Amino acid sequence: LVGGRTGSGKTVFLLDVLYGLASRYSPDELGLYLLDFKEGVSFAEFTPTAVDPSWIPHARTVGIESDREYGLAVLRTLSREMTRRATELKRAGVTKLADLRTGRPDVAMPRLLAVIDEFHVLFEGNDAVARQAVALLEELARKGRSYGIHLILASQTISGVEALFTKTESIFGQFPLRVALAGGGGVLDQLNDGADNLPIGGAVINTAAGTAGANRVIRFPNADAASVTAQRHLLWNARPPGDAPPAVFAGYAEQHPDADPTFARLTPDVRRRRALVGRAVDVGLPTAGFTLDATPGSHLAVLGTSPVGADVLHAATVSLARQHAPGTARFLIAPLVAAADEAADATVDAITEAGHPCDTISAAQLRARLADLAQVTAPDGGQTTYLVVFGADSASGLLAASDPTTYRSGHDDLRDVLANGPTHGVHLLGWWRTLGRFTDDLGHTGGSEVACLVALNLPGSDVGSLLGDYASQWQPRPNRALLIDRHDNRRTLIVPYVRPGTLDQIDDLA
Repeated sequence: LVGGRTGSGKTVFLLDVLYGLASRYSPDELGLYLLDFKEGVSFAEFTPTAVDPSWIPHARTVGIESDREYGLAVLRTLSREMTRRATELKRAGVTKLADLRTGRPDVAMPRLLAVIDEFHVLFEGNDAVARQAVALLEELARKGRSYGIHLILASQTISGVEALFTKTESIFGQFPLRVALAGGGGVLDQLNDGADNLPIGGAVINTAAGTAGANRVIRFPNADAASVTAQRHLLWNARPPGDAPPAVFAGYAEQHPDADPTFARLTPDVRRRRALVGRAVDVGLPTAGFTLDATPGSHLAVLGTSPVGADVLHAATVSLARQHAPGTARFLIAPLVAAADEAADATVDAITEAGHPCDTISAAQLRARLADLAQVTAPDGGQTTYLVVFGADSASGLLAASDPTTYRSGHDDLRDVLANGPTHGVHLLGWWRTLGRFTDDLGHTGGSEVACLVALNLPGSDVGSLLGDYASQWQPRPNRALLIDRHDNRRTLIVPYVRPGTLDQIDDLA
């Protein structure tokens, strides 16, 4: 447990510790999980960059300006690994990790160290994320070291975190080794004032859970850039053959579809086609999307006023085009709002390049095409049809009008397409800027005919009313979206796909 105020040298101290461990132990003996919750780049040293392609081979995952959900995902990963290791020890009939490593050298079992800087951020809010994180951290703190999983928690303070009030002793009591830097005496016992007058670069090392009388005052070296760079290159050059760089999550980074290996590898040779919309805030940033098949509800709605909605629709449509052999899918693109023009044009270009027929239609033509699609009873010539509507809410007034002869409205045709389309190879992908227009267009079902949803800057109350879950704790934020898959009752925080420069344009508009 490491404490120190801003400017006390906490980042330097952690770098000293981590570089020391990485220099002493090989990647076969030590793996690192590094999380930084503050607005800094404490652990960027361990990752490849455009300036320096080297990395620390011990690093498994690195979070920079991490989301709390990403921290929770790392704790879940470590918890699953602890369970796996417990099973391996039982199979081998041993109780100590060292005995297993000796008797079963074929079983990969390096010690794992998770370092969480500004860890208190993970538990702020006393919400579902905080409660789950507390439960996982408590489990890892109590049992992890028996299976070679260790923790370093660093913060400016460990007081005042509501989610930890009843867990202080059960968690922090498992941390006998306390390190107090200048201003970090809170990690020591209340009666221990040994850190009160520490200079920058000094620290109190206490191996008795912070009790007075067990202090050792030390000075730690400054991790100057030249020394750190030289040591990183030394470790990188000694990396095992085939070693891959760590999984990096940079909370501020855009996610472009063409930069995602999964997106780039899409071909028609797939069992089930998925509309890809972004990358999940999880270890390894897995690709996020929805399966669109004959299952009822296999349509996609992107909800929110953010122009990112057009980019998400672009990525979903292009990903589907890549999963069809040329000419086996038909696309109807309706760019109904100016904010989507560039994304819609890029979508048409990509579909045409993929060899599929593509028609660009107006709002008036949309009304007629919906009437045609509502009558479809089988895929046309074996083709799947995708109706892609950028700014579907702008057509609500036109769709509400009834035909004077048939008395059917565009809403009637839309609802028939939603209800029966997937069975007949017809899918709708639409961006609605307001939830009210979306629910009005879909009628009394309240949108249940669309199982695949991406909520952008939609207020939490709107998400709660849409899902009938008024305890929903979704909070909209820049460069994030909530993926909602009603087919499997899944909700996932994602970084939505955008085309390069999209977020800059939004910031300029703001």
